[in-house]
Parts: sequence; structure tokens; C-alpha cells
Amino acid sequence: MHLLNACLVSSTVKEFTEEGEFISEGGGVRGPRVVERQQSACKETDWPFCSDEDWNYKCPSGCRMKGLIDEVNQDFTNRINKLKNSLFDYQKHHKDSNSLIRNIMEVLRGDFADFNPQTPAS
Repeated sequence: MHLLNACLVSSTVKEFTEEGEFISEGGGVRGPRVVERQQSACKETDWPFCSDEDWNYKCPSGCRMKGLIDEVNQDFTNRINKLKNSLFDYQKHHKDSNSLIRNIMEVLRGDFADFNPQTPAS
């Protein structure tokens, strides 16, 4: 009995240590590995808009979506810059006119104080 167990253990150990036909043919691996593709740069930049009829069978690609997002982003950036420049121009002109009005009011107050002396209350 001990001899049978020893033979069985030695054959099992030999089977695990030696590479069999199954393992040499690639059977030891767990399965195919997913190969990730490297993202390619978008080649097209001018994309037509999708109509509602196209949406069901023609889904926009990531590159197309990126192009549309970049286009809208550039449009909004231009609008914001235009508004910002208008605001700065308004503030500059308003500040100039505000300081001019303030100076005129100070001159007029001084003139009114000179021509209108306070009479003491009796």
C-alpha cells in the first residue's frame, strides 16, 4: 500500500513539474487577454451635424463628439471674451464720466458755499 501511494505521489509531482503537451500548446493560460488599442488622434475636424433620423443607426463617434464639443466651447469662449471686453470698456468710460461728474459737483458745492453764507440762528 505504501508503495502504491509513493508511486502515485511521484507521478503527480512529475506531472506538475514537467511541461506536458497541453501546457506546451498554451493550455496553461487562463484565456485570451484583452488587447487595449491605443487611442488614435482624430483625423477629421469638420463634422456635419446629425439629424434626428440619423441618430438611431448612425451614432456619433468619440472623435466627432470631441469635435462638436470643441466647436461649441470655442463659440462660448468667444462670446464670453466679447462680453468681458464690453464690460471693461463700459467700466472704463463710466469711471471717467463718474469722476468728471464728481469733480463738477465739488466745484459747484464750493461755489454755492461761497455765495450762500450761513446766517446765524437767532
